[in-house]
Amino acid sequence: MPSDTKLTRHFGFHRTNSVEMPPFVPVYFGDYWVWQKDELAVKGGKYLLPRAGFEQWLYAHFLKIVLPSYRPYASGTSVVAPLHFMTFFRLAAHAHQIGYPAHWISAVLESLCSGRIKTTARAPRNMVMEPDIVNKAYPAREMEVSHWMAELTTILSVWRRLLPFGLLLSPTVDLPLHSTISEYSVKFSKYITTLSVHFPHFAIGFWDSAIGNPPKKDLREFLLDDETTTSSPDQKRALRGLGHVVNAFRYTTDEKTATFWLRDDVAMKMMEKGSEWKAQIWRTDTWQGQSDIVDVTSAMKKLRTWDD
Repeated sequence: MPSDTKLTRHFGFHRTNSVEMPPFVPVYFGDYWVWQKDELAVKGGKYLLPRAGFEQWLYAHFLKIVLPSYRPYASGTSVVAPLHFMTFFRLAAHAHQIGYPAHWISAVLESLCSGRIKTTARAPRNMVMEPDIVNKAYPAREMEVSHWMAELTTILSVWRRLLPFGLLLSPTVDLPLHSTISEYSVKFSKYITTLSVHFPHFAIGFWDSAIGNPPKKDLREFLLDDETTTSSPDQKRALRGLGHVVNAFRYTTDEKTATFWLRDDVAMKMMEKGSEWKAQIWRTDTWQGQSDIVDVTSAMKKLRTWDD
């Protein structure tokens, strides 16, 4: 939404003059914007997008979160991609509060939780895009998003009671109970320290090496499923169910350990004795491996359940 008018109508805020950053903040961040609440901005759904436009807008945000564009390995710019699924649920909650129907939002969430979506939106194709490219509606296409399904359903289960609307999900959507969600840790033996590690440019990739292995670089291409991908339909079908990607995790540098919340059925399957599941921290700017590759059966531990 590049228009200030659209931003005000849809978010209920208007932008005021920018304020200079404090002197201790790096100069390349420049000034930042100040937003003030505008109670009269949202007028009973008068400015709502049509359903097709609304769904494209939500799917575009999802794809931007899971598949941000390639970005320079080390740069003086402040173009980062720190978002995760909690941001997406906040956006969905706000959409309902300004008048979008619950069943519209539920339909989008249901498709995402199924691992397959059909949309006119696309993942970002450049680091910075012009408004006409952002708003472009591509031909409707079915896309594979199953790699993020385990984490998405985990977080949606936790957030469900906090959403300001009821979810209308079909019986085929399997949301885990809170008692079947746990915190897990994965210990890595080596972590490659590089420039820009203070930015949240990371995700954890899990895959079943008995089925196959992701490439050592161009991991975004491996996960991407649109008309620009070079993978054949047979290769894409083989990738379904190959692995999972976790975006929200805490990393402790001293212990080289990542901790995160995940549904037990997925986690325990990866941890089964004799399984060949692997884990690695991936960069989401250069889309290459960041850590060493570890065996999940020996490196991953269950810490506590959500109910604890």
